Amino acid sequence: MALTGRCGAAAARVVVTEPVLSRTVGGRRVMAAQLDHLIVLATRPGPLTLLVIPANAVPHTTVGTLRLLHLGTGDLSIRVPPSHVAYHPGAVERAQAGRALSAATDSQGSAEMIRAAARRYGMRL
Repeated sequence: MALTGRCGAAAARVVVTEPVLSRTVGGRRVMAAQLDHLIVLATRPGPLTLLVIPANAVPHTTVGTLRLLHLGTGDLSIRVPPSHVAYHPGAVERAQAGRALSAATDSQGSAEMIRAAARRYGMRL
């Protein structure tokens, strides 16, 4: 929390999927405290943006396993001379991040999804 409140802190966007909010870690009280902390982070203005991808989002829009080429029921492998291959560092990661951000709800909607998860753990909001 100290890093996010510090003057000149680096901006960061954190994107989680909705099922993460329901995965119990440490028992009900621990989960309630963790979700309470996420609500604070999601609603406080500052360099950190916390977004949630709804569980009903189209599966291919979430960050996860990526298959660059798939045809039919099997994978396709193509031989290409090394001189025809270009390396683009971070290109796949940028594409995945862009899809995740487009699937996520806005800050207000994300905070409400976190509140709904917190209520399931007995928090009164």
